[in-house]
Amino acid sequence: MTPVLEAPPRPPRSSRTNGTIPPPLRPTGGGDDEDRDPPRRPLLDNAVLATMFVIGGEVMLFGGLVFSFLIIRVAAPVWPPLLEPRLPVGVTAANTVVLLWSTRAMIVAGRARARGDRRRFVRGLALAAGLGCLFLAVQGFEWFRLISFGLTASSGVYGGRSTR
Repeated sequence: MTPVLEAPPRPPRSSRTNGTIPPPLRPTGGGDDEDRDPPRRPLLDNAVLATMFVIGGEVMLFGGLVFSFLIIRVAAPVWPPLLEPRLPVGVTAANTVVLLWSTRAMIVAGRARARGDRRRFVRGLALAAGLGCLFLAVQGFEWFRLISFGLTASSGVYGGRSTR
């Protein structure tokens, strides 16, 4: 009797090849595919990029205001214009110092928070808030005083708008 030769068992459908393309690997469920690149981090964090845009906008705004002032100042025969109130340079300088000290208090508070010194953090934060409120109060008083003297946006070029 002759032995009957049987064909070898066929591999499952998912592992068969169609000639040249190897079958896809079965997923392992672990997501440990080495063919993929790790996710790339952005070059800049979104908060840093947004901050850069805000600072850039502020630089352009104040640069435009300073440039406009210089053009008006150079074209004026007398500066400040006659019959306009004088801006209080001493009060403005003192208010700038208050604002700088407020910034310093905020830096101290931030460093205290990083060290975990709660008492110093709260004290620095309260000082910064108090100096900020003092700055705003002096600004409000000065603007009220200038407006009572007649300095408004429509009063002339010194107030902000040309009447020509």
